[in-house]
Amino acid sequence: MENFDHVLLPVDGPIAQGPSASQFLPADEHCRRRAVAGRFGISRRLLLLFFGFAGTCPLLVMESPNLRLTEILAVLALVCAMWRIATSGNVHPVVRLYGPLLLLTLSWVVAEVYFGSFTPTEFAGRMLVVRWIEAFPIAYCLVVFSAEETGRRILALGMLAGVIADLILLFLDDQVFSVTHKPLFDTTTLITFAAGEYRAAGIFGHPNGAAIGTLLLVPLVIGLIRERRIPRLFIFALIPATIEVFLLTKTRGASSAAILLVLLSIFRIFRPRTILLMCAATFIFGLSIITLQSASLLDDDATKVITERFDRPAEMDENLTGRLDTMVTAIQLIAEHPLGMGSSYMYQMEAKVDFEATHNAFLQLALLGGIPLALAVTVPLLVAAAGCFKRESRLESWLAAYLCMAFCFETAFFLPMIPALTLWAAWPVRASPKLAQ
Repeated sequence: MENFDHVLLPVDGPIAQGPSASQFLPADEHCRRRAVAGRFGISRRLLLLFFGFAGTCPLLVMESPNLRLTEILAVLALVCAMWRIATSGNVHPVVRLYGPLLLLTLSWVVAEVYFGSFTPTEFAGRMLVVRWIEAFPIAYCLVVFSAEETGRRILALGMLAGVIADLILLFLDDQVFSVTHKPLFDTTTLITFAAGEYRAAGIFGHPNGAAIGTLLLVPLVIGLIRERRIPRLFIFALIPATIEVFLLTKTRGASSAAILLVLLSIFRIFRPRTILLMCAATFIFGLSIITLQSASLLDDDATKVITERFDRPAEMDENLTGRLDTMVTAIQLIAEHPLGMGSSYMYQMEAKVDFEATHNAFLQLALLGGIPLALAVTVPLLVAAAGCFKRESRLESWLAAYLCMAFCFETAFFLPMIPALTLWAAWPVRASPKLAQ
């Protein structure tokens, strides 16, 4: 009996100027692709889109400042992970990373209970450990879903939709803000100003957090370009997008990290013409400013904000001194409590420097869960970020690089989606994801 395993069948799509070898696949490969496509029905595609969207856009649920779409996603992710393990009998190798991290989280839980018994801590602070634990099933599902080519594409589409929604809500917050009314999206928002201009926060509660969350657009687009899913020229749209986010939030840290990541990606993507394209990027940056000014989108007040945030040595020196003071205080507290303090560190910081933010997410994690947990997260994240310099870099590597840079400037773990994205990015992708067998 003849074996037809390798009969060539035409690939779907138009055939121009006659058939070629590249337009045919073996029958077993053709059937395998159809089998994979069959597993991604409408319900599963919608599930993946929701995972991507909720993973980057933590909308408020029932007008509660502490209940977000992230909590719904965590419950759904736990159910999906348990169902997949029960039906397949297989556990993804990522548990080799997440298992020890989950055990190290016990010191955070103990610190939260112990220090919280005699330290006044807000409910939002106690939610930090809850969202960190929630991040494990979410990150597990992100790793599993992104290992399949079709799932990865749909997941990335959902994430892009999420950050675009973040940007729209940020712009809307800036347009409708009024001092005489409550903030539009979050009743706990800190109303802050720079040069007399409102700093939009959107759904994130603080403009610094809004900048970090919205500018996730940058590593997502760069990662998709490196995976050859979208054209390379899309990278130049990131520069005006970053400028717009800066104008809305007046946040220097995350905006600077995004610009640095764009410049790094230009080196990686356009290596043969690096100098020319760097000049082109600079030209586009200047042209974007001129265009915004001509369209009256960048008015005198906005120009004043840019001057205030980047061209005032005295103001920047004062800001830097304040940040260094908080970082030094944070390091002292870490030395005194190497196994973590839970969210009570905010009370201690407030008492010592009249400010609860560490302005550094690595220090924040060490204060919350201890030095072992912080190192166990930081080292894999840095290793994953180094993947940007590989020839075939993946989306996770660019996300890890962005998080590493943003973490140096801001206390990012207050953002609901950052823990899960951090755990997902920390898992090293050694090769291109393959179709599920």
